[in-house]
Amino acid sequence: MTKTQTQKLPDTATVLQDTFISIVADASGSMDHLHATVIKGLNDFIAEQAKSPAVSKVSIVQFPASDDDAGIRSILKLTDVKKARPITPEDYIINGMTPLYDAIGLVIDKADTRIAKRVAAGKTPES
Repeated sequence: MTKTQTQKLPDTATVLQDTFISIVADASGSMDHLHATVIKGLNDFIAEQAKSPAVSKVSIVQFPASDDDAGIRSILKLTDVKKARPITPEDYIINGMTPLYDAIGLVIDKADTRIAKRVAAGKTPES
């Protein structure tokens, strides 16, 4: 007969894991009245994430990049949340129409490419 040992775990357990945060910010003309609110929200979110003992990196892109561009413009690129500079009105620029799905697709493509390069280099995708 085999005896199994069990160990009681704490009621709440925290697992720290490196986190990569990608934020896609709508900077189309319809966001003009929320300009200051969005900037405050982004800065508050980053400050809250910086309190975590886990390693977290943040990327923030805005769309559209300009009035005549359906692309995205990077505000922060894989920046350690503990070292991230505050977002300013000069960073988050309101303009253009609303190509949301294009922007989300571009962010996913960039993340997929970054992961593929890491795997091809023999590294783990998440580190």
